[in-house]
Amino acid sequence: MLTCFLACAVLGAKPFDFCANGPYDSSIPRPESILHYQPGERHTNFRDQERVMMAIADSAKSRVKVIQYGETAEGRPLRIYVIGSAKNMSRLKEIQKQHADL
Repeated sequence: MLTCFLACAVLGAKPFDFCANGPYDSSIPRPESILHYQPGERHTNFRDQERVMMAIADSAKSRVKVIQYGETAEGRPLRIYVIGSAKNMSRLKEIQKQHADL
C-alpha cells in the first residue's frame, strides 16, 4: 500500500474527476462550487455534505427525490436520496412495487 501511495505521489497522479466520464448538466452545482474546495481535499462534515446533496436535489427535481424517513436522537433529519433518470423517476411507484413483489 505504501508503495502505491509513493508511486502516485512521485508520478503526480491526477485527482479523480466525478464529472469527466460523461455529459454533465451545468445547471447542477458541483460540490466544489458550494464547499469552495475539491472533494477529497479535506474532511467534509455532515452538515456540509447535506448542503451539497440538497443543492443537487433542488437543481435536478426531475431526477432526484428526497425522502425524509425519521430523525436522529439529536433531532437531525434522516433522508434517502432517490436518484434516477427522469423516465424512471416518473415510474418510481411502479418500480417500488416491483421490488416489493420480489
